[in-house]
Amino acid sequence: MPQHRKPARLYFKKSRGWIIIDGNIQRGTGCSREQLREAQEAFEAYLAENHRPDTRKRDLAQIGCADVINLYNSEIAPSLPSAATIGYQGAALLKFWNEKTLQDVKGSTCRAYVKFRTAQKLPTKKGQEQRFVSPATARQELKLLGRAINHWHKESPLAAVPKVSLPQVTSRRERVLSRDEVARLLWAARKLKFNHVSRFILIGLYTGTRHAAILGLRWEASLSMGHIDAERGVVFRRGASERETSKRTPPVQIPTPLLCRIRQWKNKDVCALPVIHYEGRPITKMKRAWASVVKAAGLGPDVTPHVLRHTCCSWLLWEGKTIWEVAGIVGADASTIERVYGHHQPLQDERKRA
Repeated sequence: MPQHRKPARLYFKKSRGWIIIDGNIQRGTGCSREQLREAQEAFEAYLAENHRPDTRKRDLAQIGCADVINLYNSEIAPSLPSAATIGYQGAALLKFWNEKTLQDVKGSTCRAYVKFRTAQKLPTKKGQEQRFVSPATARQELKLLGRAINHWHKESPLAAVPKVSLPQVTSRRERVLSRDEVARLLWAARKLKFNHVSRFILIGLYTGTRHAAILGLRWEASLSMGHIDAERGVVFRRGASERETSKRTPPVQIPTPLLCRIRQWKNKDVCALPVIHYEGRPITKMKRAWASVVKAAGLGPDVTPHVLRHTCCSWLLWEGKTIWEVAGIVGADASTIERVYGHHQPLQDERKRA
């Protein structure tokens, strides 16, 4: 029986870094071990130019998981807002599934993947505590594998569609800030002269807008970015040409206390600047400055930027807003609000009676 030809894949060599192996071809990417994402982008470009798997195959034993993942990453991922994340997840999947076929996709193999991934350490900088990949990360990666299999099945129906077994979602306690803690954060931001962090805190707290959407806000309307209309008092969370995703980004009316501050900020800024900027430079990720403010406020590492969204949802429910009203304000499904914050409902009813 002829040996099954291995699909094109990324491979790390100490002497050359990340290389692309496709049969007898070995092509360098010029990327070191730490440049996995750049190597994945080079690999996707190579696949788009030179290689498209044969989707006519129907026998699961003849279809490599690597071909399935690479097809999805080259044909579907580039058109999605989360293309960079998908590329990283695909590279992580290939380390385990590269030599396997769709016949191997079953519960035991998926559980083995979770065990394999959660034993891997995350890259850290000097002085940072070493952490391991979480089961939640492995779960998201397996979801990508499932989507890739479904895409292949649409291209050419499989004899049977293997089911990707996902690890259970672990229950987690959502961190909610008290008003005193918010005051400490704002005081610390002023003390450190991090005005951009103060703006970030207030927008996140009053509107529940997600981290990336806040950092993308502009003062003028844009096709690719959200913006704040200070005259009408509305936050448009996405650009005019951006399509809606599963992470909903509807416009939201700005509460009066925040609107007063926003108009002050706009009067100080040049219109071409993003709303959140540091010394005229846009902020791509609220990380180091946020950590400094949290530390100066005497709070722990569990206070992440996403906590502002949790706090906004919780406070709105405590104020008597319905689940559907909160969902409309923060841009989420009512079912998600009920599942994550439903435990606040009895407290809300109790306050109403009081």
